[in-house]
Amino acid sequence: PGLIVVFLILGIYFLDASKPNEIPERLKVQSLLNERAHIESLFKKNSPQEAYNIFKNENTKRTVAEQHTAAHLFGEILYEREGVAGFSVCDGDFGFGCFHTFISFAIAEKGDGVVRELDQACVDKYGKKGLWCSHGIGHGLLAYYGYTNKGLERSLSVCKTLALKHPYGGCQDGVFMEYNFRTMELDSKNRGRPFSFDSRMEPCTNVPESFLLSCYFAQPAWWLQTFHEEPGAVVRAGNYCAEIESVDFKQACFRGIGYAKSPDLEFDALRGITLCDSMPVSSSQRLSCREGYAWALYADPTFRDKAKLVCSEGLSSAEATECQKEYLFFVQ
Repeated sequence: PGLIVVFLILGIYFLDASKPNEIPERLKVQSLLNERAHIESLFKKNSPQEAYNIFKNENTKRTVAEQHTAAHLFGEILYEREGVAGFSVCDGDFGFGCFHTFISFAIAEKGDGVVRELDQACVDKYGKKGLWCSHGIGHGLLAYYGYTNKGLERSLSVCKTLALKHPYGGCQDGVFMEYNFRTMELDSKNRGRPFSFDSRMEPCTNVPESFLLSCYFAQPAWWLQTFHEEPGAVVRAGNYCAEIESVDFKQACFRGIGYAKSPDLEFDALRGITLCDSMPVSSSQRLSCREGYAWALYADPTFRDKAKLVCSEGLSSAEATECQKEYLFFVQ
């Protein structure tokens, strides 16, 4: 099972959406296996919580992508050693990477019956705003049920039963992200959903309306990954968002652009502002992009204090208030 995480380095939540295949040299296969051995050694000498604390301290100066990938490894090993009981050790650091593999491996081993147990553990530890927990559950569900329309439908139906039901960032978002990127697919030939112009809005054309906010929020990450070598990738994604007829779904899509670009810009507030403000779209759509970027920063405790700047710098009082209300749903 140690090799499985090698196939997860595309990332489940906060890896660079615009350059998903550019793996840092030190984190290629042999380095990953060496790192796995090091993490296992931490468990031999320390309690799971102590091992995690040491692990985080050792990784503070690495890049966002490296941290997140290493946290995937830690989550896998934690589950192997402690089972579901080790769930409370994970937290939101390093893009919630510990949760992603932990939850996904739990579902793969125990089936969807473990979801209720994991969801309750999320609520017990983080309250009903533990987005990263339910997001990881979404990834695990889709991988468990399969990358088909039926698997998508079954996964989303389970998401509706979880404590957190917000369309952004939670279980639904994890399901759609896994459907598009297929990060848990072990066959490298099947990893990543192929893009075609005619299918650019799928699967949003095939799911019930109640899931469309989540679906359109998730689409830009897939588009941006597809066009990552094109200088006009963000503009192209914006053009696709503009095609959506519903005002609400269009807004979700532009928010998804800001959200998806945050890892690429290393969660830098000013770079996010520049990106969104430079888009050749309406002021309301640029504001939606900012809201998505601010949400990405606020959702991760490491970058939370930068979110307010994204929703204030260069904005009118009314715009700033609207922007801050959007990302602050997280604590309301």
